[in-house]
Amino acid sequence: MSTKVTLSHSKDYHLYEECFDKDLVYLQLDDPVCLQVDMWEASKGKVTVAVPIDTWRHIVEGWLKTHRAQNPDEEDEREFMDAALNDVLEEKDEG
Repeated sequence: MSTKVTLSHSKDYHLYEECFDKDLVYLQLDDPVCLQVDMWEASKGKVTVAVPIDTWRHIVEGWLKTHRAQNPDEEDEREFMDAALNDVLEEKDEG
C-alpha cells in the first residue's frame, strides 16, 4: 500500500505528500528540462529544476483544488487525511 497522497499529476510530474508527513509536499518531475544540484560541504545544498510553464500552471491549478490548499489552518489531522483521501478518489472518478 502506498503512503503517497496525490495532490496533482500529469504525464510530466507528480505532486504528492506522504500520509504521515503533513509538513512537506514532494514534486517528482519526469524527464525534467534541466536539473542542477549543488552540494557543498561547508554550506547547505540546493536543487534547481526547470519546469515548463504549462506544467507549472497545471501543478498550481491541481494544488488549488485540494482540501489542504483551501483550508490551510485546519488542525484536525484525521479530518485532513479523510479530505485528502476524498481528493484522490474524486480525481480517480474524474480521470
